Amino acid sequence: MGEVAAAGEHDRMHFFDSKGGADQCRITADHVMASGALPPGFPPVRIGGDWYWDGGIASNAPLQHVLDEGTEFDKNIFQVDLFPAEGPFPGTLLDAETRAQDIRHASRTRLGTRQEVELSPARQVVRRMLARCAPDLSKLSPAELQVLRRFACEQHIEIAQIIYRDKAYSGKARGYEFSRPTMEAHRAAGRRDASRALSIRDWTKRPAVSGVTCIDVGAPLANAAAAE
Repeated sequence: MGEVAAAGEHDRMHFFDSKGGADQCRITADHVMASGALPPGFPPVRIGGDWYWDGGIASNAPLQHVLDEGTEFDKNIFQVDLFPAEGPFPGTLLDAETRAQDIRHASRTRLGTRQEVELSPARQVVRRMLARCAPDLSKLSPAELQVLRRFACEQHIEIAQIIYRDKAYSGKARGYEFSRPTMEAHRAAGRRDASRALSIRDWTKRPAVSGVTCIDVGAPLANAAAAE
């Protein structure tokens, strides 16, 4: 599945999905290039009759789309956030621009995660109410019943949030600074954080807690279970 933002006259998000749904398609190199075409470092990529940029322009981590797909299934989700919301107070104009980029992109990711964590207790309450009270749902339409059941569906979801806190290159140009030392630093940080995420628990097993749990992989392991 890929996520891109339209660069032409139609200002919208678009999800290309090789698994199914309305956007089912065969993922090609063009889709991969479009999902990484972050301006101004890269031009938009044409797919069909439209031009697309990196979906991070609108949503850097489309968590909601993943959660909405297959609500009957449990999920182990690895969410990589390239922009940390926390950081030092800026002391220069360049620092201020860097912090603005971090906050602008990271805030959306954390908002989506926080909303899902906060919705989890409400889903459990609705599920218990339906099971214990046996309310009369005969006046609801099939579509309304489906919405209610999807909302109350019991899911075990654990989100491993991998936040990139290293700064191999700072400043406005870091989105398109691809020198060899910078790329090697990025890869080393990625291997380190991925290894740490995989070592937290056995991810082939179902999450132990019903609802949504978020783990900050970069936090000290003693506090790793703290939700965002």
